[in-house]
Amino acid sequence: MADQTESQKALVGSAAEKVGRWLAELAGSYQVGPDGFPTIQFGSARVFVKTEPWGSEKCIVRIWSILVYGVTKSPELNEWIAYNGSSFYFGSMQLHTLKDDEALANISLEHCILGDFIDPGELREAVMAITVTSDEKDTELQESFGGTLAHEDTE
Repeated sequence: MADQTESQKALVGSAAEKVGRWLAELAGSYQVGPDGFPTIQFGSARVFVKTEPWGSEKCIVRIWSILVYGVTKSPELNEWIAYNGSSFYFGSMQLHTLKDDEALANISLEHCILGDFIDPGELREAVMAITVTSDEKDTELQESFGGTLAHEDTE
């Protein structure tokens, strides 16, 4: 975000440094994605973690995983997302329509936590919850609705 204030940059930078350090402790290591934020893989799930401003004086840590790419949108898929997509303790599932083909969507699981006062245990539990749930649900969703898994199982 180009128009961040100096205090926002400092807050986001401080939280991002902690997140990177704690992710390395949690996962042993992590990759940096093409957009410059950390990503880890577990099984067939790839989880992204991004620290960003929230309002003028706070920051959030967004944790998400794309479970299935290019699934055909349908009333059955919409119904599944509506009735089941927010039934998790951590995160909710969302559909993201593809810009180049509005008949297709990606299914993601997303969760946010406040980054201002983040601690290692909170980050660990949120990342693990999104990671494990994504790894468990991606194959089920792909088998039910089609599309392509984000990654092959690495276990």
